[in-house]
Amino acid sequence: MEEQGRLYLATDAQRTSASLPETQLWAVDSRSGAQLWQSIMPGQLINLFLSRDGSRLYALTDLSQAVPGNSYGSDVTLLLALDNNNKGQLLWQRSVNQGLSLAIFAQEHNGKFYLALERQDRPQAQLMALSASDGQPLWQQRYPGEGVISAQPHGTMLYVIVSGSTVLALDGTSGQLRWRTGFSDNITDLALMQTNPPQLYVSTSSGKLAALDGRSGQLRWSLLLAE
Repeated sequence: MEEQGRLYLATDAQRTSASLPETQLWAVDSRSGAQLWQSIMPGQLINLFLSRDGSRLYALTDLSQAVPGNSYGSDVTLLLALDNNNKGQLLWQRSVNQGLSLAIFAQEHNGKFYLALERQDRPQAQLMALSASDGQPLWQQRYPGEGVISAQPHGTMLYVIVSGSTVLALDGTSGQLRWRTGFSDNITDLALMQTNPPQLYVSTSSGKLAALDGRSGQLRWSLLLAE
């Protein structure tokens, strides 16, 4: 991954003293090739996410239950925050899912880290918010049998597409549902106009383009772009 003039490289760590699988991560200056720092993390790397200001690097890793030395007692997904300005020092580490996961969405916004995961072993999406400063969980929502397609934060709200045809508006601080708007066919894209109040634009597989009021979810207008 290359972001903001830095290249991030990950390989399996080969430490004989380690009781768990580990990932070794390097940060390299993409212009000069100089190594800036390296860090070793527990588990196998799934994804890396850089904070907007570049000061933190978030890593999502998996640990299988079958791995010797796994003290969690089950498959587990871990989220780690590293200090990108201080040699990749570990700031905090949290277990975010009792199961091996795929990352659907991850973004730091207004002091919170929003994360959407999907279980590898069964259809279940999980959406959560953690404090970006210390990783403390703020709220969590599970959607059994459903999937989170995408999510977009705006101000204190988080707008989410679930099951392909429903838009949810959640309070970003508490996770409380503010409104839900469904469509008759699958949503293919969600765009957000940064206005006050915000306006959402939803396109569907049938060629419909719709505008929703970001405060209420009410339909403002719709247009059929394809016959």
